[in-house]
Amino acid sequence: MFTSGVSLVEITEPREAAFTVQLPKDWDIQLALVRPHEQTRSIGFAKSPDGRDCVFFGDTRLPMCYIPAPHMGMPAGMNMGSPLLLVTPFVAADRYFQQYVKDRYGRLPGFRITGITPNPEHQQLVEAAARRNGIQAQITTARVSFEFEEGGERAYAQVNGTTFQIQQVWMSDVYGFITLGDTTQMSRLTGQIVSTLKPNPRWQEQENLRHQQKMAAMQAQTRQIQEQTRLNTLAHQQRMQQMHQNFNAHQQRMQDLQASHDAHNQAWAAQQGLQDRQHERFIDYIREEETVTNGQQTGKVESGYSQYYVNPQTGAYIGTNSYENPDASVYELWHIKK
Repeated sequence: MFTSGVSLVEITEPREAAFTVQLPKDWDIQLALVRPHEQTRSIGFAKSPDGRDCVFFGDTRLPMCYIPAPHMGMPAGMNMGSPLLLVTPFVAADRYFQQYVKDRYGRLPGFRITGITPNPEHQQLVEAAARRNGIQAQITTARVSFEFEEGGERAYAQVNGTTFQIQQVWMSDVYGFITLGDTTQMSRLTGQIVSTLKPNPRWQEQENLRHQQKMAAMQAQTRQIQEQTRLNTLAHQQRMQQMHQNFNAHQQRMQDLQASHDAHNQAWAAQQGLQDRQHERFIDYIREEETVTNGQQTGKVESGYSQYYVNPQTGAYIGTNSYENPDASVYELWHIKK
């Protein structure tokens, strides 16, 4: 069982010598610097020899987030091409890590959140680190306590989370413990461990250069997205303007055709009692007209088309060789009367 007399030893991350941290002597320890989806994450885990206590820090699944900026072509929920790059509003640590704990541990038997409180000690630690590095950031912290069943015993756990925003980017970080013993001592131990976590200055210099190159590439990509958005908007506006012009031209042609149709109908009505069908066809030819019908009604239309769409209520029509019915609720397909 964990005792307050445990001693800490400094250990260097083995892969890139990226950081050092003090962890309990003789515990089973795992340290790593990992780069999931081109993100950099410091990960640590230590378990007591009897397996009843463990501490951890870091999580490879925590994303880097961008504040939505619709004016820059970055709306909330935008696909950034990586599961660890999200466009979403900033979330304070208490709400963010309450959901995090539910998602991560909620399926454990007997799971129950027992408390959500501020973490002023870690808040001060993170704020001091930001000041040392000349960083202005919005920082929130929270401590989420929960419990669950483990091998017939009640296990107690604590997740300490931080969310911090720097300009248009925000991220999160986490550390905590799981114990079958004393939660007060474990909380004190994890806080002491995290306070000793320090990056290697040489590695940090190289990482800053890598970050600058990455940000330059992302800014270039953002500019490309903005330009493409601008071009798409311009093309859409041009299409809408052309459609509007085409609509107005079509309406004017329909009005002209209607006026012509009315004049033709008046002349035809005055003469139909005096002419037989052959004479009528001859007159239609002279006038460049056709007689069309829907089987019950007839009407006169401009000749020269293979089919006609007629409004049986008003007599308005559209002559076409390939035009699809513009409005089936108004126009009927009428046939040339034989």
